This record gives sequence, structure tokens and C-alpha cells, in this order.
Amino acid sequence: MTNKYNLIAVDFNPFQEGELEMTVNTTESQKEIWLACILGGNESNCSYNESLSLELHGKFDFQAMQSAFQDLIQRHESLRSNISADGDYLCIYKYAAQLLSFEDISSITDQQQYLKEFNALEANKAFDLQKDLLFKSTLFKLTDTRHVLKLTAHHIVCDGWSFGIILEDLGKLYSAYVKGEIPQLEPATGFSVYAKELQKLTESPAYNQTVDYWVQQYKGNIPELDLPVDAPRPATRTYKSNRTDVTLDPVLLKAVKKTGAQAGCSLVNTLMAAFEIYLSKLTGQTDIVLGLPSSGQSFTGHYSVVGHCVNLLPLRSRLETFRSFTDYLKICRVKMIDHYEHQQFTFGSLLKKLNIPRNSSRIPLVPVIFNIDMGMDGSVFFEGLQHELHSNPKAYENFELFLNATGTQDSLVMEWSYNSQLFMPDTIQRMINGFTALLHDLTEHSDVPVNDLEVFQQKKPAAESQLETEEFTQSLLPNLFADIAETYPDHTAIHFKNNTVSYRKLREASDLVAYYLIGQGIEKGDVVAILLDRSERLVICLMGILKAGAAYLPLDPEYPQHRIEFMLEDSGAKLLLTSANHKTKFNSKVHEHDIEQVLTTSAAKGNVGIPAVTGSDLAYILYTSGSTGKPKGVKITHHNLSNFLLSMQAAPGITDQDRLLAITTISFDIAGLELYLPLISGAQIVLADTTTARDGRLLLKLIEDKNITLLQATPSTLQMILDSGWEKKYPVKILSGGEALGRELANQLLQRSDSLWNMYGPTETTIWSTVKHLTVKDKKITIGGPIRNTQIYILDEQGHQLEPGLPGEIHIGGDGVAAGYLNRPDLNAEKFISDPYSKVPGAKLYRTGDLGKLLENGEFECLGRIDQQVKIRGHRIELGEIETALSAQKEVKQSVVLAREDTPGHKRLIAYVILDTSDNKEEKLAWKERWDSLYTIGSALKKESGLSTKNLDDTLLEHYQNSSELALQAKEWLQVSAERIKNIGSKKIYEIGSGGGQLLFELANSAELYVATDYAQTAIDKLNEKLQLNREEWAHVHAEAVLADDFTYVADQSFDLVLIHSVAQYFPDVNYLIEVIKKSAASIKNGGCIFIGDMQGKNSLEMYHAMDYLSNTPDSSTLATFSEVVANRVRIEDELVADPEFFYGLSDLIPGITNVNIQLREGTLLNETTKYHYDVWLYIDKPHHQTGAELKLDYRIEKTSIDEIGNILATHPSSVIEIKNVDNARTIKDHRLLELIKHSSGDTLMKSIKTAVAQASGGLTPDVFWGLGKKYHFNTHVRWQTDGTDGLFNVVFIPITLQDTLPEPAHKNKSTGKELKDYIRNPFSKQEVAIPKELIQTWKRKLSGILPAYMVPEDFIALKKFPLTPNAKIDRNALPKPQSKKDEAIKTGRITRTKNEQLISNIWSEVLGLDDIKLTDDFFEVGGHSLLAVKVMVAIEKQTGIRLPLAILFENSTIEKLALKLSDDETEEIWEAVVPIKTQGKKTPLFLIHGGGMNILLFKSLIEHFDHDQPIYAIQALGLNKETTVPETLEKIAGIYIKEMLKINPTGPYALAGYSLGGFIAYEIAKQLKEMGKEIKLLGMIDTYAGNHSLDLSTSQRLYVKTKRQFNKIPFLIKSILNYPKEALMYQYHFFKRKLNPLLPAIDNSEVSVLTDYEKGIYEAYDKALDNYKLSPCDAMVTLFRVNKRLYYLDDRIYLGWNKYAMGGVDVYEIPGDHKTFLYPPNDKKFVEIIQGVMNKNEQHV
Repeated sequence: MTNKYNLIAVDFNPFQEGELEMTVNTTESQKEIWLACILGGNESNCSYNESLSLELHGKFDFQAMQSAFQDLIQRHESLRSNISADGDYLCIYKYAAQLLSFEDISSITDQQQYLKEFNALEANKAFDLQKDLLFKSTLFKLTDTRHVLKLTAHHIVCDGWSFGIILEDLGKLYSAYVKGEIPQLEPATGFSVYAKELQKLTESPAYNQTVDYWVQQYKGNIPELDLPVDAPRPATRTYKSNRTDVTLDPVLLKAVKKTGAQAGCSLVNTLMAAFEIYLSKLTGQTDIVLGLPSSGQSFTGHYSVVGHCVNLLPLRSRLETFRSFTDYLKICRVKMIDHYEHQQFTFGSLLKKLNIPRNSSRIPLVPVIFNIDMGMDGSVFFEGLQHELHSNPKAYENFELFLNATGTQDSLVMEWSYNSQLFMPDTIQRMINGFTALLHDLTEHSDVPVNDLEVFQQKKPAAESQLETEEFTQSLLPNLFADIAETYPDHTAIHFKNNTVSYRKLREASDLVAYYLIGQGIEKGDVVAILLDRSERLVICLMGILKAGAAYLPLDPEYPQHRIEFMLEDSGAKLLLTSANHKTKFNSKVHEHDIEQVLTTSAAKGNVGIPAVTGSDLAYILYTSGSTGKPKGVKITHHNLSNFLLSMQAAPGITDQDRLLAITTISFDIAGLELYLPLISGAQIVLADTTTARDGRLLLKLIEDKNITLLQATPSTLQMILDSGWEKKYPVKILSGGEALGRELANQLLQRSDSLWNMYGPTETTIWSTVKHLTVKDKKITIGGPIRNTQIYILDEQGHQLEPGLPGEIHIGGDGVAAGYLNRPDLNAEKFISDPYSKVPGAKLYRTGDLGKLLENGEFECLGRIDQQVKIRGHRIELGEIETALSAQKEVKQSVVLAREDTPGHKRLIAYVILDTSDNKEEKLAWKERWDSLYTIGSALKKESGLSTKNLDDTLLEHYQNSSELALQAKEWLQVSAERIKNIGSKKIYEIGSGGGQLLFELANSAELYVATDYAQTAIDKLNEKLQLNREEWAHVHAEAVLADDFTYVADQSFDLVLIHSVAQYFPDVNYLIEVIKKSAASIKNGGCIFIGDMQGKNSLEMYHAMDYLSNTPDSSTLATFSEVVANRVRIEDELVADPEFFYGLSDLIPGITNVNIQLREGTLLNETTKYHYDVWLYIDKPHHQTGAELKLDYRIEKTSIDEIGNILATHPSSVIEIKNVDNARTIKDHRLLELIKHSSGDTLMKSIKTAVAQASGGLTPDVFWGLGKKYHFNTHVRWQTDGTDGLFNVVFIPITLQDTLPEPAHKNKSTGKELKDYIRNPFSKQEVAIPKELIQTWKRKLSGILPAYMVPEDFIALKKFPLTPNAKIDRNALPKPQSKKDEAIKTGRITRTKNEQLISNIWSEVLGLDDIKLTDDFFEVGGHSLLAVKVMVAIEKQTGIRLPLAILFENSTIEKLALKLSDDETEEIWEAVVPIKTQGKKTPLFLIHGGGMNILLFKSLIEHFDHDQPIYAIQALGLNKETTVPETLEKIAGIYIKEMLKINPTGPYALAGYSLGGFIAYEIAKQLKEMGKEIKLLGMIDTYAGNHSLDLSTSQRLYVKTKRQFNKIPFLIKSILNYPKEALMYQYHFFKRKLNPLLPAIDNSEVSVLTDYEKGIYEAYDKALDNYKLSPCDAMVTLFRVNKRLYYLDDRIYLGWNKYAMGGVDVYEIPGDHKTFLYPPNDKKFVEIIQGVMNKNEQHV
């Protein structure tokens, strides 16, 4: 035995008096198990416990068994071994005094329960791999002739084969002792022999070929077996397990063996092949990986070895399901021969070779294991005893599913071990049943293609409706309505706004429509399109179409024109019912009929017969989105519809007393429930108009005002109503459907309603197919069960019905299945398949494309779209699972997760959320908040200046712009605006956005009524104060704080002018603007005008931002960089902007608009408003003549001079004259810049761009033409030629004698395919909401706790609301693309160092929409401009209470500079090294100085334990706070530290404590402070060894010292290993490892290994400075804090060498722990108590 082994024996001595025989290197497999136990903890460790029970019957000899057991331990090395602390060695002991534990339980009544509990206890008991013997046994006496022997071993030293050897040897040994003989066993091969041979093998070329063989098996995509689980996999996989055993029927076992033999396969191969097919059926995957343990003993010929010799073979099978089982067996037989020939390798070595994405929630590659343990006791014999062998269940399992076949060839037990946190017992039982059924099928039909075997098929349909099928020969909608109309003729059928329609009137009016249609030649089966605004006439017409026997085609007026035109053509509609305001809009051959004409035409009933409708006749054709981009028409029959309505009448139910609020567009099929269910029940439809249906506030008001009892809506709409202030409970029944209903939303609705129903069903199966009445007790939200005459099936890809719990595609059959798609035979064949379960000829099943499963309670759960299952980096991901987890976060109201591939090849998860914050009310818009703040500021600034009129807005502008020129510009802006508005000549004015009253005081004097409104309460309050100063003068003026779309304040008034001046750009979106315009138009009763002033163009945004940014961009910058900043500025533009075409097109949307006039802004001063803004006149019910020009000039061609134009006007005083293509002098430079951006190279320097722009000149200003018009008595109209980006404008002169005459639009955009929305742009910041980075990190951390890392979204985007489809479902395709980030910038300059820098950085990031802003970035160079500057300053004031003039930002335009302006003294100290930690307290400040790791984070755990009044500052290495050059000497480094210390504590005294390297720095600081005459209260050395830093020795002297030191080290090391075996050996291991590789970090600086390259440079500079430092004596006392556990040798272990230098002496204190662990709990607290005690004692001696 060598010294090496003696040393290890001391360190790893698990037994009393144990002596190490040898150590051998652990095998790779053992290392993998050791690592799994270390990383996975006790549960992982317990999963490797292997346990058997041997039941012995007969006369038992305990002494013989004990002797046999002791011999057994000595015979096999593995049974007297354990593992070294580092997992590298198997430590085999000479002798292990392992006695056979014995327990007599003969007196216990329930012995089996006792043994069961013992098994459970043992299964939960983890071996200590370092200290325990890894094999143990217990013998139980049940009776004199019945005993049970329990054997337990850790898998790291024992495998299944080994247990067979153990039992066989134990039997032989026992039998010999019983007979009084000396055991004569053949010598056993030791595990050490096997391990050494294996090690030799792994170094051979043959081994590399074996590994390559397995690597080739996994070329290309690596499959991941995805078992359907009952619970989501936790982020980190668990091990808790259970086991269910089943004995295979002997007849079936015989059949399996026979089937296999016919294919030349063993029972093992046959069972395994069958199990592979089973797994394929279970998962729907054909590429399967199954783990098969293989015995290393049999392969090497060492049959008697006990140990861990097993190899896990990952068998990959690609099932070709068209083959028969017999064919598959033959393929498997050949493969298995190859696999067994290459079995001698380790699974871990393969994983290292394969690029498998690691997933902490799953087992890599082989989650499922198949094992055979047959015949383990076939050769076992105990003299005089009969035995029975049982495998004990494990409490923990290392795999998701482990199927072990044990027993004999004649009696096979299948042990199903499973992870109990993934699978329920019932699920495993279904698996057992399924596998058993498969074995029957395989043996009975071995020649049938595998694909045709129906493993999981239910013997009968799983979920048929409990109601018997009913025939509805007469019960169709027209008949049902007729019966109700006769029963309740005077009941209100429809309530719309202030109109009501009784059942009698509805019947009569719908009859009239039917007669009209029939009179127009409409026959049964024809398609009649209907396009009407929501009103009672809509319902009348729908019923009339149905009565006429036609099918209706519902068209939403707000659908895109081209979509409506497609549907009209595709449907073959014969006629279109519409209204006057929608006529002639569409390019269609369909004849249009005005509903007014239809309802007033008298038709003779006698001449017209209403046809009898049958169930097979079409009721409607409804178009849904198609994957090709074109919608597809679904054909719904009368039978479909009636079956649905009658089912709904029963459940959820409706009575004749109900009032149903109808809010859904008729283009969404669920409108059928809202419009028809009340009409067959005698209930009332309360029909909401389009505006109300979109406004949560108005819907809520309607629910209350109209006593609504029934409401159907999508979850998105219900959320909208909740967000609008729904707090109280209403007696309403809610039907929610169309998209997934979240748990939080459901809980809120349950609290506020009478009942809540979850509805599910696609359009293709007629509205809803399942219903579920939800209650607060429901653990999960399901879709319930099918409605009447409906069947739901969960089918696999082969169309086989799946058992409960298994996910598959939801298929729907029954009376609701539509007649298919119109004109789409290919799609019909794919989606409407034959129903094999129906007895009805030709019956179809509809494939929904939804993933679902049948639950044990008979309900169904919808798991989302099948196409929502995505794969990212090899992982199969269910997006719905992530959404559920994210929506559970308290800050998240709703979430959607997408897998986006915006960059080819880079797919990533993006989460979209709506934040759930109390102040996130959509109606409290961002612009309202901003201007509320501004007006509050302006009001405060004017407190001292009195309440003169027209001063609040001026004050704001002066404050924020700090510019004298602005006053001049504002004055011109006001004069131009007022003049134009006065020219309208209005007397009753309603102003939206009055602000401080600038326009009011210009206009109100000539008005009869003036109502001023604003959303800023401060502005209105101040305005009312001013009005009160002269109430008599302003008696006709009223001011009120209301939102722009709220006209309830003036509901009884009418106006002739609605003024929306310079405020529309702050509206949240286009819908809001249109809504305001609609309501404005409605408030103008007898003709008038809506004036929208100072509107900015959309397409000119780029030109504006480019020109605005040009002066701020450096000359050295490139055009590419410039363009990137401009693009970002455009992207984050937070104002609503629109081109003139938008307003010209409004007349098609709002019928009251009779004419539109647009003009550029007047003004001689050059600014944003004169260059890019325009005014809009929308005339309401006020006819104007629109005229074309009689004389046209092209300025660019004819180059006509101003004088010549004047002559033309003078000579043609009565003509309309147009001059087009005039170069706009206002934007001549802007247009030149835009052209350069488009056509210049990206690497062009901006200096040359600026030069080219500066040289641009020419053109004319619009003001010249307005002047000419006045001079020659013309009304002059100046508009952009197109949208302003071409640098041209158009002028039309109209003689003033032509009253009420307007020019044609300058540019009519005909036949471009563009829609109204293409000419307007919603504000960026009104939809996206900035999420604090800390919150994102919190979400990621929490999600990582419940989801695997690959399922945690990479990016998060918060929106105010999700975009919706016209059917009120979330439009996933419209979710915004994440903003791509710039390349990762260098770290320098990006780390905020103060709280103010962090605050400003966050604000800039939100305002600019950038994530990577550096401290030195110039606000205006990275995209900021004056309007964004206002937002920044308002945000700063809001968060800090400090008001700064805008000029401050212009002068201090970096984060670094602006942050200083927020400090009280306009300076905020930025330290190079000092980090203030606790600045409060009267005691002497303590400076803690960093160690070799350089940062001060290691002191973090100490801080909380110091006295509350102890100031603490930490000093970290130079260069960490900000980039700097580290001085070459320790003296200079200390000098820099002292400078910062003196700023904090200029006079002293000083307390210093340095850790390790920091001790030397503390010593040098103390020396220099002493030289300055400063007092040192504490010079603390925290385990710093002075070493030889003062010695200047020759080479020979150093060699002598070193040699002498080595001799002294040996006894110390021996003592250290004896005292601290694990820690000391680990230290020595790392020490020698570093000796072999000098590039590794120092032992006490392991944190260096995680430093960045930049930080490593700092480390090397400090290391060099220390090497060059020479200690010299100093007149100071050193307080030494010395650790009490020393793992390495020091020459001076008392004073650590400091007694040679500290002339004032060394005061020593022992602290618990070693050089590192004294910083960790609980040592850290004790250390602080010691050092604080020293300092407190020093304070008392002052």
C-alpha cells in the first residue's frame, strides 16, 4: 500500500477502524451518477436506490445467513466501497464490519403494512456516497419458518445483473454454512479489474468507433420523445415516483413469444418493439428514442463482477407505420444485433458529442426506459428454504417512465414506474390497458400495417350528447319565430336607441321584405347580401331574407372594400340590400336595393307565395379568414341553425323575460345567437349601435340602464367592459366564447354576474358546439360538453379516437356540422371528413385544428391551436402553457406569446402583455396626462402674474422653450388660426382642446354661444377663473373638463362650428379621431363646419425628422447612421398624423360630410407648422359647389413669374385658375435632404450631405399666392400637390363672386387599392407601454421557476390593448414586431453609476424607444427633438418633483451631465473606487477594501450585521466604476483611494480593513495617512498573509528558503487532512491543478474565472502591482482577524508575518471559518460581531 492511498484513506474514512485496500478511477457512468446526485440533491440520489425483497420459507439459520452475508461483502469489492468527495475514485476497503441487520416482527399483527412502511422509509433514505457503505441489508422474522431479506444498494456500485450475482452467491454461501461446509466458490472478478479494462478500452481506437456509431445514429435532427403529461413539467425536473405492477396474461405472453419467434426475435426484442409502437401511438411521433440498459458483464465476459457495469443504449427507431408488426420485428432484430455489438460505451460520452439543447425540466434523449430483469433468481438456491423474489418500489425515479419486465419466461410481471408529478395513477392504468390491448392486436394481426392498429380507440363514442337526436321538420327558425310572434305579439322584440319594435311589427315588416325579395325574382336557395348599419332594420331584413327562402350573406360596412367585393363575387349573390349611404361604393355587378325603398314598397300578398323552408336549405353563408389570404364561405343550413338555437334555449337557457344585449357584428357567426335566440323565446333584443359596441363605458351604461340579463361577448370585449369600471354585480348571465377565457378574467366575471358560461365552437359547426357552466369551484376552465345532437371526438393523426387524458385534434360531428365551404372542394375534402361513428348516411366530422383532450369527468379541455405548438431550438413548445404562466403574474392582465422569426433562422419567443395596473386606464390617455402636467406647471409659474387673459399657454411655451423667438412664432400662429376660423362666420362654437383659452378670447366676442372643453382640469380651472373676472362679458361662454369624445355635456345643444384646433394629433388612435368627428357631425344640426386645425402630414414625417435632426448630427457621422436615427424618430412618433387623402375620404364613412376643404398653414415665419401642417374644413350638411379649373398652368414647365401670374389674374377675373407643381420654398432644403437620403450611399459623410442641403434654394412661398388672391379678389386655396414629400404645392384661385365654391382635391388617389387607414398613422407611444427592466427581470425569474429556460420569452412588449379582428378576437398577426436592438455596445459608458443617471436613462429609453443608450450619448444625436424633450422634462418633474427649464437639456444633453443638474448642489459625486454603503451614523466610518476578486460584493452578507449607526464605505478596484488606467504601483493605487477617502472624511480618524490583497492596500493607505499626520483608529488585516514581500533574496537563497519550507509543510498537511479531510484535499487538488495549468486563477480568487476580458486586465494590473510591492515597517498597530481553519501552510500561523512590520504591535482575533467561508453564514455574523466589538472598544478610548 502506498502513501497516496494512506492519505486518501484518512480523508475518506467512512467506517470505524476501516482501512483502504485500493482506489480505482470511477467509470464515466459512475461519474455521471455521482454528478447527478450532487446536482439533483437527495431526490436524485434516492432515485438510484435499488432494492429487492427475498421472501424465505422454511427452517432458517440466522448465523449461517450472517456468515454468508459477511463473506459476500468480502467477496465483492463494490459492496465494501464508496466514492471520493470529488467523484473521481471508487474507494475500496479491506474489511467492512457490515452486520446483517435483524428485526423480529413476529408479534406484529399487520406485518405486510410494516414491511411496506419500511420499504417506503428505505426508498426515501439517501446514501452518503462519501461516507456510507453503499450496500445494506435487513432481515425480518415474520414466523419461525418465514423470513424476509431486504437488500438495498446504490446504483453507482450495483446494477441489475449484480443483484443476480449477489443472490446466487448468497444462496451458495448460506447453503454451505447450513450444511457445515466451507464454501467453495470460484473466485469473483473484482470491479477494479473491470474498471481498469474499461478505462483501457476508452483509450482505444475501437472505443472511438463505437461512439461514432452512436453519433451517426443521431445525425440531423435529434428527436425528443414528448409524452403527454397530466401536469406541466416543472422548470427543474423532479424525481418523485410511483409504481404499478401488472402480470401479463399467460396466454397473451405465449402469443407474444410465438409472434416474435415467427420473425426470428426473442421475447425481449418482441416486447421492446411493441413498446416502441405503443410510444409512437401515444405521442403521435414516428421518430422514437427508447433507453435500454445493457449489461457490461456479459459483453466483457466477467460474469461474476458486482458493480455498476450497465450501459444505457439510446435506441432510435424510425417507425414506418405502413409496415406490419412482423416486418418491423425483422428490422428491429437486425438493428439490435448492431446495437449490441456497439454497447460498450457510456451514455454520457454520447451526450457530450451530440448538440442536444439542455433542458432542466427533461431527461436528455431518453425519458423512457425499457428493461428486462427476467430470470434474476433462476440459479438461486438456499438449502432448506423456498424463496420468492420481489422488486421493491422506488420513491424516486430518474426517468419519466420506466417499464421493467421481470419474472420468468412463463410468468412475466410488467413494472410501470413513473414520475408521479407528471402522471396520475389513472393515466398509467390507461397506458397499461393500452399496451395490453396493443399486444393483443399485434399478436392477432401481426400482418396488418401498424398504422391501422387502433390502440387507444374507445369501444364506443366518448362524448355523445345525452339528449336523443330530435327531428325538426317544422322547428326551423321562420316557424319558431312565427309561433312566438303569435304568442307574444305585443312584446318588445327589438330595442334600438329610442326605437322599439314589437313582435307583431317585426313579423309584418319582415314579411314585407320577404314579399319584396320574391317579387324581385329571389328564389329559394339564392344568396342575398346584406350591408347595413346596426339598427332594427338590420334584424327585419335578416328575418325577411330567411322567410323568402334565401340565404343571407352578412357584410359589415366597416370591412375593407376589396374584401366585400370578393365576397359578393364569390358567393354569387343575386341582390344586395343596403342603405343610401353605402350605395355605389363597390365595384360589383350585384344589383343594389335601398332598404328605404324595400320597406316602403307595398307588395300584394295574394300574388306572392312564401316558399316552405326545409332543414337542408341554406340559412346563411358566412366568410371566415382563409390561410391563402382569401376568405372562405361557410354554408350553414336551417337545420344547423335551428338545432343550435333550440339547444341554447335549453342551456344556457333563456326566457321570455330576458333582455339580451346584442353587440356583435353580423359578420361574426355568434351574432346569430344574439339576434335569433331571443326571437324564438319571446325575449327582447337590445341592439347596440356600432359606437356603443366598441366602447366599454357605453356598454356598461347600457347594461345598467336597460336591465340586461343576457350578454354574449368574446373575452377581449368582456375585458374591455371590466376595464371601463365594471365593479358592481348585475343580474346578468354571461356567455363567453370565441377565444380562450383566462382564469383571472373568469373570476372577475363570476363576482359581477349571476352566471358565467364558457362557449366553444368554430363557425363550421354553427356558432357553439360545447358549453360549460363555470363556478368558482372549478379547478380548471374547460369547454364542457357538447350541445344537443352534437358529438365531440379527440382523434390522433390516423383518425383513431383517443382515450381520456391523451391530447389530439378536436373533431366535431352531429347536426351542427355545416354543409361545407362554398366553391372549395379541396378544402372540404381536407376539413370535412366522413364520420365513422355516425349512423346517418353521408355524415361528416369537422376537423377543428384545435388541440384538446377528454377529461375523466367527461368534459373536454381545449389546449389551443395545433399550430400553436412550435419548435424552438429542438424543443416542442405549447404557447398556451407560457401564456397561462405569464398571465398568472400579478402585474399582467392578459398575455399572448408568439414564436417569431423576424430574422431568418432565428426563431424566438416574444410575449405581449397588457399590464394590470390601477392607473393604466385606457381613457386616461398619455396625452391627457402630459398636458395635465404642463398646464399645472404653467399655472404655478403664473401665480405671481395675475390672471390676465391669454397668458397660460404663453407661459408654458416660454418656460419649456426658453426662447424669445417662440413668442413671435406663437403670435403669428394664433393670428393665422383666428383669422381663418373667423372667416367661417359661425355663431355657435364648440371647442375641443381649448387649453388656456387662446382661441376663445379671439373668437368668443363675435359668438352667441361658446363652449370650451379640455381634458386638462388645470387648464379649465384656470380658464374659469379668468372668465369669472368679467362674468358679464363672458356670460355666453362655458368651460368644462371633458374628454374629446364625450358630448353628453351638450347633448341638448346644437352648433354650427366644432373646433378641433391643434389637438387632434394628441388623440390616441384613428378610431378615436373618427369617433370624435362622428359625434361632432351629429352635434351640428342645421349645417355647419368641423374645423381641424394644424394637422401634421403622415408621409412628410421622415422629411420633418430628418431636417430637424440634421443640425444635431456630427459631420463625421455617416448617412446610414443618420438614417437609422431618423427611422427611429419616425417609429416612436407619438402624435396622430394623417395625409389630406384621409380627410377627403371621410365623406364615404360619415354621410353627413358634404364637402372637404384643405389648405396649407399661412405664415411668413419658417417652422414646423408652416412647413408640414395644414388645416381641414369638414362641411356638415352644407352644400358647396366643387369646381374644376378653367385655366391650368404647370409651374415647373412654364416657369411663370409672379408678375405674369398677377397679369393672368387681372385679365381673367371670373375664371377659376389652377397653378400646379410649384416648388415649395418652405421645404426646398427638406426635400433636397430627403432625395439625398433615398439616393446616396450609406457611407456618405454627413458633412457633405449638410453642404448639399445648404446649397438648395429656389421655389416660392405659399404666402405670395395668398397675397395675389387678395389683391385681385380671389379666394386662394393652397394645398400640397400630393403629400408634401415631393416638395410641391398646388394653387387654385376662385373668384370671390363664386360663393360656396371649393376646388377639387389637388390629388385624387384613384384605383391604388389603398384604404382610408393607409393615410393615417397611429401614435407609437399610445399603444406600446414601456416596461421597467426590473419588472421584466422579475417575470423572467418567476417564469424560470415554473417553466424550463427555453420556454421563458426572450422579449416582452406591453400594449395598452391587443389588436382585434372584426370579430373581436385577438389579431395575432397584427401584434407589433419587436424593435431590433443595435449591436451590443461596449460596456464602457453604459453602466449608470448614480440613482439620477439611472432615472434619466430609464426615461430616455422609454421616450426614445432605445435600450442601449450610453451615459455619453447626446440626446439630440440619438434621435431626440424638442417635442420629445418636453416629454423628458415632464417625466423628470413627475418622478423627482424638480422642475428644470428645457434649456437645461439643450445645454446638458447627455445622461451624465443632466444627472448632475438634479442634485441639490448641481453635482453628484462619481467615485472611481469608493462605494457608499451606509452613510448614516456618528461612529468612525469603516473602509472595507477589496480582495483579489476586486469587487466588493463579497462584503454584501456582512453589512446587515454591523451596528445601525456604523457608517460603512467599500473600496473596489479602479476601473470597475468607470474606465481608467490602473497605476503600476500599489503606492499610487493607495494614493487614489486616499483622495476619495479624504472627500468623505477629511480630518479623520480612519478605520481600515483589507481582505487578502486588500490588507496590503490598507497597510499602504495607513502609512501614507500617517505621513499626513492623520490618526488611524483601526488597521485591520482580514486573513492577509504578509509573506515575503520585504525579502530581497538571491536565487540560491530563495531555493534554500523554499526547500526548508517544503519540509515544514509535510506535517502541517497531514494534520490538515486529518482535521479537515474534504476541504484540505479539495484545496490541494486545485492547488496542483493550478501548478499544472498556470492560466487557472489563484485558489483564493476563483471568482477571477468569471471575469470579463476587460476585468481580467484590471486583475493583472493589480497582480503586477502587488508583485512589485515591498513591505516596510510602519508606526502603527495591526489588528489581525485570522481564520481558525487553515487549509494551507504558512510560515507564521500566529501573526501571519505582520509582527515584523507593525511597530505598534499585532492584536490577533480568531474568526470562524477558512479563508473564504468566514464570509458565509453563520460565520459572517460572528466575524462582524468581532470587528464591530474592536471598533466600539476603540471608540471608547477616544
